[in-house]
Amino acid sequence: MTNFESKALGALALTGLLACGGDGNGSGTGMDMSAPRPGEDGGAGDLYAIEQVNEANAGEQLAMSLGPSGQPAVAYYDSLGEVTGTCGEGDDVRFTLHVAERQGRSWVEEDVAEVLSLVLPRGLDLGLVDGELAVAGISGELFVNAMNTYCSAHDVALYTPDGAGGWELDTLVEDSGEAPFDGPGANEGFVVGLFPAMATNGSRTFIAYRDIHFGGIQSDDERRADLEAVFLGEGAGAGDGGRGAGRFMDAAFDADGRPLVAYVNDFDFDPASGIPSRGTHVAREAGDGSWETVLLGEDETTPPGPSLWVGDDGVVRVAWQDPDRGQVRLATLTDPERFDELAGWSFERVGAPGLQDGEAPAGVTAGGVTAIAYRRCGDAGTDTCRAADDALVVAWRPTGGGPDEWSFDVVDEGTNIGPCGLQPSVAIDDFDTLWVGYVCKVDVGGTSEDRVFVAERLEVFE
Repeated sequence: MTNFESKALGALALTGLLACGGDGNGSGTGMDMSAPRPGEDGGAGDLYAIEQVNEANAGEQLAMSLGPSGQPAVAYYDSLGEVTGTCGEGDDVRFTLHVAERQGRSWVEEDVAEVLSLVLPRGLDLGLVDGELAVAGISGELFVNAMNTYCSAHDVALYTPDGAGGWELDTLVEDSGEAPFDGPGANEGFVVGLFPAMATNGSRTFIAYRDIHFGGIQSDDERRADLEAVFLGEGAGAGDGGRGAGRFMDAAFDADGRPLVAYVNDFDFDPASGIPSRGTHVAREAGDGSWETVLLGEDETTPPGPSLWVGDDGVVRVAWQDPDRGQVRLATLTDPERFDELAGWSFERVGAPGLQDGEAPAGVTAGGVTAIAYRRCGDAGTDTCRAADDALVVAWRPTGGGPDEWSFDVVDEGTNIGPCGLQPSVAIDDFDTLWVGYVCKVDVGGTSEDRVFVAERLEVFE
């Protein structure tokens, strides 16, 4: 969700998705009884206007922001790669990276890059940098050394408009040693651009990314992976090094200008220590360039990760999917001086319990309202998700409201062809209009394909 607080810049967008718990039982549940299942009365009705963005099989890794004009924009990859030739002894597989921007009542889609990757490229982010849309992503061509042949992108990339109707690439980081720290093999390797998350506050811009060293050729490449961040014009450094951190990230600046990163760690790096490391984390940069971290929840992890945002109230919030109860989990930083302690955070669950198939929420706070978009999927106790049961839902309440003050909008119930409400991303513009970007499966000649949709809430929150 996109992915940084940008009210001051006229752009606010977050993405999110994941899994986990924080304080055991949580502090409250708002039942989404106003979010009816298919076959019942209710739904989006005239409350949301839904627009289809694209006409091809694409929508992976969706991120949304508000463009320079205040209109929404979305970035995403093709859902399937195209074999364009050979790469070493294997296939050269490319995924097209797209940006689509709303202009008036229509959408204009542009091809940004053809990204080399044997599997779906892992992550992207979209936002405003120097008043123009920019995409944080991954780049790089075939890499060959004495150890391996790597046929996937492996550098931290920033894509920006070139002024001539196209997009240009700025490669920001190319190898592990550019963000040095002490640790076994910490500064070795070249696969550094995974799961990029970007944030800007007008004076500083950074991209957080995951460094997996040699790309998996060594058993420790993933387990000792590093969360690193590169600051435009300043260079790169390690945020959470050597513990496997940095999957499914989101980034922001807090009200005091400190960089924040929410992320997932799939590993209990040192189980013998009794100190858990597997789960949903948030890191904050201190004034001396070091980072402090907190583990908000220990549980399964699900892409694309948690949603992190700092609203116009200056409060840090993180939302993710609780797989045990099928609910959105919301953590709020109540004491910034105790950032690295669970006691500095409050926790609650949002919505009725029910399987949501690992789909995570995306949150935003502006205009006196906190809104969280998520995919509803089935009822508690089920172990599969039927397409007839799922829907994109927006939970909202006055900022600072209690756990019983949530209201729920059903935005899109999709069709029975396949899932709907995937990869939600949200923004609130300067007119306090809520925008939600998401992906649904559609029927194309008997085949299920991905399409990107954006819903506009036609009424301001009251």
